Amino acid sequence: MACGIEDYPYIEPINESRISTESNYRATINMPGSMSSGNFTNYVIYYRIYVSNTTPELFPNADTKNKIGVINPTMLTDYAAIEPYTNIDSVSTSTNTLFTNRKFYTMALAGSQTMENVLDNSVFGQTLTFDFSQTGGVDIPTLTIGSGPPVINTNSFYLQRSNSNFTKVPSITASPITVPFFPFQNSEELSKKENLTTDINLDVANKSDIIEGDPHYTYVLMYIAAVGLNTQSYTQIYSIPTLIGIFLLPDA
Repeated sequence: MACGIEDYPYIEPINESRISTESNYRATINMPGSMSSGNFTNYVIYYRIYVSNTTPELFPNADTKNKIGVINPTMLTDYAAIEPYTNIDSVSTSTNTLFTNRKFYTMALAGSQTMENVLDNSVFGQTLTFDFSQTGGVDIPTLTIGSGPPVINTNSFYLQRSNSNFTKVPSITASPITVPFFPFQNSEELSKKENLTTDINLDVANKSDIIEGDPHYTYVLMYIAAVGLNTQSYTQIYSIPTLIGIFLLPDA
């Protein structure tokens, strides 16, 4: 007997031990070989971008709340609010609501593929590599699935910011689409307060103490969660989230 208490299906989270990072530019996730819950549909990546005047040299040891606060106080507020929900022993009632209420968005891919389709059960047993490297050229962050050299549109994809954070969408001239409309880059646009409004760049948190002449950097805070379907109510269910890391975005 259920004694009047609804039995919610359990969706397994990604254990933090499966995630490794290289400095502030790359993360690799060793995906589990399977999911015990038959309700699983896909994984989702939540992100928020933060403007900063903190130099990257201060960042590699930013595993403490004090260092995160130096990068951007809003990042610290978000990190501290989400941290209790990443506890493997806790119960997540609504992971999606947790992130949307804190102005996080879901990461997308450039081109015809969707993140939902790419991060389905085909990624079990694979590695996911998120690469934000700065090589000195025009660097566009990528997601690569599996090992070996990345081949764009085969096993590697350009990462794109969510279109839904722009209520006024910029005009697009590229056809066919080969690069992201909204790439994860430290662009000149994000260095101007007038571009961080309720109309555009809703996924970006400004830093109030930046003054003219300061260096300009942008960081992204990322989490991963598993998504499933409650077949009784036909609503989406979520695992608890797992921190992927904090990464410095390459210059545009």
